[in-house]
Amino acid sequence: RKRFGKYILLLLEYLMHDHNTVFPEFEKLSVEHILPQNPSIKSQWVKIFSDNERIQHTHNLGNLLLISRSKNSSLSRKDFLEKKDTYFSASVSVFPNSVRVMKHNEWTPILLQKRHDELVDKLIKHYSY
Repeated sequence: RKRFGKYILLLLEYLMHDHNTVFPEFEKLSVEHILPQNPSIKSQWVKIFSDNERIQHTHNLGNLLLISRSKNSSLSRKDFLEKKDTYFSASVSVFPNSVRVMKHNEWTPILLQKRHDELVDKLIKHYSY
C-alpha cells in the first residue's frame, strides 16, 4: 500500500513537472504526511483539525507529498510552518507538487480536501484519454 502511494505521487509529479526536473532515485523518495499521522497534543494540528477530520484526511492523497527520504525523518510531527521552513531551508529536491503545497501559510481541512480533489481529477483526466 505504501509503495503504491509512492508510485501514484511520483506519477503526479511527472504530470506536473516542467520536463527539466530531475527526480531522485525511487528508493531515495519518501511519502510525507503534511498533517502528521500522530500529531502532538500541543500542536496546531489538534487545534485546526478535529479528531474526525484527522482520521478522515490523514491518509488522503491531498495530504501526501513526495520528498527525499533523508528530509522526511526531520519533518515528523512538526506544525505546518515549521515543516515548510525545514523543507526549504536545506534546498532538498523540490517537486512541483511540493512547491504548490509549500506556497500556503496554513494547512486546513478545506485546503487539504481541495488539493485532494485536484489531484484525483488530474489522475482521472490523464487516464481518460
